[in-house]
Amino acid sequence: TAPINLTERLRQIVRWSGGSLEMFFSHISPLFAGRRLSLVQRLSYINFTIYPLTSLFILMYAFCPVMWLLPTEILVQRPYTRYIVYLIIVIVMIHVIGMFEIMWAGITWLDWWRNEQFFMIGSVTAYPTAVLHMVVNILTKKGIHFRVTTKQPVADTDDKYAEMYEVHWVPMMIPAVVVLFSNILAIGVAIGKSILYMGTWSAAQKRHGALGLLFNLWIMVLLYPFALAIIGRWAKRTGILFILLPIAFLSTSLMYIGVHTFLLHFFPSMLI
Repeated sequence: TAPINLTERLRQIVRWSGGSLEMFFSHISPLFAGRRLSLVQRLSYINFTIYPLTSLFILMYAFCPVMWLLPTEILVQRPYTRYIVYLIIVIVMIHVIGMFEIMWAGITWLDWWRNEQFFMIGSVTAYPTAVLHMVVNILTKKGIHFRVTTKQPVADTDDKYAEMYEVHWVPMMIPAVVVLFSNILAIGVAIGKSILYMGTWSAAQKRHGALGLLFNLWIMVLLYPFALAIIGRWAKRTGILFILLPIAFLSTSLMYIGVHTFLLHFFPSMLI
């Protein structure tokens, strides 16, 4: 009864999340409607209807590691220690809630982790699309087109996940592709900068660089299933990305070092 591939699954999520947003912006919005709702009930219903808007912040979150691509002369204010502590507390609370949900639902940690990964994929594909549809709906009064997703048993009995490798490209996947490849470039540039500047960086710069690189890798881990979908049936080969991604990182770092060396010899003013 589930959609047979990633594209159909994302279209289904667009319809669900778009319907939630339509409820929030309708005359029965939990923000204003229903006098009998308590404050906690109202907040709960708001959470169920407005969650696609969080994708806008998650997109910003996913693009943060791309700061590696900026010149070192561009300074970005680091967050205050108090904010870091607040962020850690929020993250711990979210995972504690997730732990109780796992115990209550009786699912495995692997299922929970896959859900985390797919939430990230949906947040950079389906949810922004639903938000865009909602903006169009408010301006033109045209809702999300209802399209029944394909649900049929797969023909390849040797691999029950065979259809998941068949990705039909749609515009909603563009942000996820941009995030994925931008982070690949950022990791490659980070490696190149480490090779070039490691001898001149202070201990604080090395620490901040290591934390930034860890952030890049975290985004890559969350988008790992989407990367498998991109390479199609090659994904059936176990660990194929553990070969392709290091090659991409190394190629990007070598390209960065080559360009930097060229500019240093022929156009040194551009690096000042």
